[in-house]
Parts: sequence; structure tokens; C-alpha cells
Amino acid sequence: SLHRSWTTNAILFSFVFDLFGGGEVMRITIITTCIAQITPPEKLTNVYNYISGIYLLASVSGAAIGSLLLSRHVHMLNALSMLCYVFAASVAATIPTESERELEATEDSQPMLLGADHAHSPPLKSLTSALALFSLPSLRRRYLEPRMSTEQVDLFITQMSLVANAVGMVCLGFSASAPFFILSLCLYTSGVGLADSLTSYGTSTLPAGEQIGDFY
Repeated sequence: SLHRSWTTNAILFSFVFDLFGGGEVMRITIITTCIAQITPPEKLTNVYNYISGIYLLASVSGAAIGSLLLSRHVHMLNALSMLCYVFAASVAATIPTESERELEATEDSQPMLLGADHAHSPPLKSLTSALALFSLPSLRRRYLEPRMSTEQVDLFITQMSLVANAVGMVCLGFSASAPFFILSLCLYTSGVGLADSLTSYGTSTLPAGEQIGDFY
């Protein structure tokens, strides 16, 4: 059966498929660049807000639909995923290219170009997140676990991640130059361990009789 043939190592190895095209990072980069190039500067933030809201709604509804289909058969979920990708590719093919529209090289268009230039931030954010996540296990074993219990370590990482997120967010609001923007983004992203540590802390502190599945 599927649960016997599909091992944990195979799931960890599945990230290799992201090498063909860049995965979610490249997808976000392309989307943000296209939006920044075809959207007037005064409407760019509103467009990003709408897209982020749609993405969050799709995440919630997609998880519900995926759970329902997965309870029936995994192949139904895979078939729906492929259909959605085909539909998304068809929509992406209709995006106008730079040669199909008129671009005026005026000073008013500079903020739009700057928004496109900052579209490289998703790869930087992902790289910083990966470095932080791979560093946390070593930091836990070498410096934190000899001095604290497991619950205290998770709580400490959660608190420090919140501090990094808060300070980084404030710094991003005052980032006037590219180097300062990069440092602020790295500081903000270094708090990526918040969700995992908070989930582990909540799991380890569940009261007696509470089911882990219900908590998740």
C-alpha cells in the first residue's frame, strides 16, 4: 500500500522537484515582478493586499478540500492539483509582456520599476529562513538544552523569534537604502522558527486527555 512504500526519506527527497523551475520562490518572484510592471504605482499596494487576501482564503479552502479528497483517495487530490496547475498556466500565458504595452520612461514610473527590482526579496527571504532553520537544531543541542528543559527551549526560541520579527519589521519601515533593507529583511526572517517552536511547545504542554490531532 501507499503508506508502506512511501517513506520519510522519499518525502524529504521530493524537494528536488523544486529545482525544475525554482518552486514557490521563483513563482512568487515572477508574479510580484509582473504585477509591479503592469500596475500603476498608486495602486500597487492595494493589488498586493488583494492577492495576499486571496492567497490566504485559498489556503484555508484548499486545506479543507484537500483533506476531504485525501480521505476518499489520494489520486483524486493529485488529479485536481494537476488541473489547477494547467488552469494557472493558461492564465499566466495571457499576462501581457513588455513588448505588448507602452512604457513611458518618466520620473513618475520610477516607483513601479523600484517595486519590480525589489522582487528579488523572496529568494533572499527563503535563503535566510533556510539558514536559520538549519542552525536552530545545533544551537538547541549545544547552547540551550544543557541549560533548559525542552519546554523552556521552545518557549525561549518563540520569544526570540517574536523579538526578531518585531525589530525587523520596524527596521523595514525605516529602510532608506538597499543594504539596510537587506539587513532588516534578514533580521525579520531570522524569526522563522516561531511557528515550529510554538507548535512544539503547545504539543508538549497539552493537558492530560487532550488529543494532539484536536490541538493541531
